Parts: sequence; C-alpha cells; structure tokens
Amino acid sequence: TATAWQAIGYKQFLAAADGRCTVTEAIEEVKLRSRQYAKRQLTWLRRNPAIHWIYWEKDRDFARALQISTEILTASGLG
Repeated sequence: TATAWQAIGYKQFLAAADGRCTVTEAIEEVKLRSRQYAKRQLTWLRRNPAIHWIYWEKDRDFARALQISTEILTASGLG
C-alpha cells in the first residue's frame, strides 16, 4: 500500500524478478507506462490557463526565454 510501490517501474521489475515476465517485457512496460503518464501530465498542464508556455525555435535562446519570463511575471505583478 506504500506510495512508492505504485511508482512506474516498481511493479514491472518485481514481476521480472519473480519470473512473471522477462526483463525485456518489463522494460517495454515501463516505457509504455512512462509515455502514458507524460501524456496525462501534458493534458493536465495544457488545460491550466495560468501556465505560460515558452516555445523554443530550432536553437534555444535563453536570453529571450528570460525576457519572456520577466514580462509574464511583471504583468502578473510579481516582477
């Protein structure tokens, strides 16, 4: 019942250790569950209007990202 036992990867590798699946199957299951979890996180984040996304061009421009972040914080009264 511990929260850590519910983490992605724990059940899969425990099953591999117990012989209920192969290590390769466990790895594939971990990859699948990780992708599914990441998708759920992005879905949740995209629905939150308070989140401001900074989109990168081909090359990352950290100075521009800092400028955008500062503008967002200032507009919110936090800058």
